[in-house]
Amino acid sequence: MNFRKVLSIIILALGFGLLWPVKEFGPVLRLAYASLGLIWLIKVSSLLFEGRKFESTLGFFCYLFLWPGVSSSGFRVRSSKVLEDTGERFLEHWLTFIAGTILLGSSLYFGKGRSLYLNYLALLSILLIVHMGLVEVLRDVLKLMGFAPNQMFNRPYMADSLKDFWSFRWNKAFVEMNKVFFVTPFKGLIGGSTLVLLIFIISGILHEIGISYTSGKDYGKPLIYFFIQGIGFLIESKFKLRRVGTILFVVLPFPLLFPPSFVNLFFGKLSVGLLSYVNGLSLNDIVSGLLLIGGILQASVLLASIQVPKKLNWKRDLEKLSSFNKKVFWTYGGYVFGIIVFMSATSITMSYEGVVGLTAKIWIVFILLFWLARVLIDIFYYSHEDWPEGAEFVIGHICLTTLFITLVTIYSTLLYLCL
Repeated sequence: MNFRKVLSIIILALGFGLLWPVKEFGPVLRLAYASLGLIWLIKVSSLLFEGRKFESTLGFFCYLFLWPGVSSSGFRVRSSKVLEDTGERFLEHWLTFIAGTILLGSSLYFGKGRSLYLNYLALLSILLIVHMGLVEVLRDVLKLMGFAPNQMFNRPYMADSLKDFWSFRWNKAFVEMNKVFFVTPFKGLIGGSTLVLLIFIISGILHEIGISYTSGKDYGKPLIYFFIQGIGFLIESKFKLRRVGTILFVVLPFPLLFPPSFVNLFFGKLSVGLLSYVNGLSLNDIVSGLLLIGGILQASVLLASIQVPKKLNWKRDLEKLSSFNKKVFWTYGGYVFGIIVFMSATSITMSYEGVVGLTAKIWIVFILLFWLARVLIDIFYYSHEDWPEGAEFVIGHICLTTLFITLVTIYSTLLYLCL
């Protein structure tokens, strides 16, 4: 074994050795280190272990500090072309993120920290927000930048076997880690069945650190969960579980993986903290907060607007117009841009001075109608075929539409609260 691989193992050992002093901190810091800290150290160790080099400096930083996966293969070279499948399922992942966010807020608010079932629902919402939402959204963004990260979560509910679920559809970061440190080095030295069980046991130990260690309770349960999955993995080589059987095998022992003690500790406290914060807000606090958020979001629309002429190649299309029509076009564009600037500034100003008098309320109505009209135009006037082809336009359209709907929601709420 060369020096580089020895160093990678030493780094891993030191990383896991830090679990003992970190244990003296609270559960939240223990969870942060056991998840974010250790996955970062595993990534560093995998780079040393494999001895891979990066042709792209940006790719190196994106891999090390942005991407949660372990495999660096998609970041070593930056392509000048965007992959063909970029953005194909962006809407699916974006809607999953939004649904998860709504589910999280609802379960925490109505559960009040006292309902185990709603706390488990909050846990599910985190899986939707982060794992099946933001991670895959980030993947599309990185692909737009010319990189090719592996898919981490691929519709796990469609798995028709445990092998399909654990090897190809759920959290490929673990699969990548196992491939680097265990499958490649030990393949041929250890029997296939033994290696499978060993990998599931290692996954169980890592989840013990992420779950039992952080909560300080129910040691052994996550390990038992993954041992069960390993046994099922071997059993299905003779008996097909199919889709329903696979889902049941994964879901039924789920309380072993995330015991009630862990779920109540983190999501119960989160719910109590959320309710305490919300109940402590006055009506003026809520109105001021919404006005400030609305103003900032409208300013972000301006950032997108600045890029439109170049992205849509206005220079080429405007050449087809007469000189007067060009001026009319730019005049209207300038007016719209100026109105958004003024609405943003007005909203931010009112967030500090308050909604005082009829004039301020009329401004809220005006801003609401402006963005409502924009949403309706997008739905009923623009055609999907009108939009330029390309992943960046698909993703941009989805993000902008979400932003416009969010603005309509914010100013509708403000109108309700202020009238």
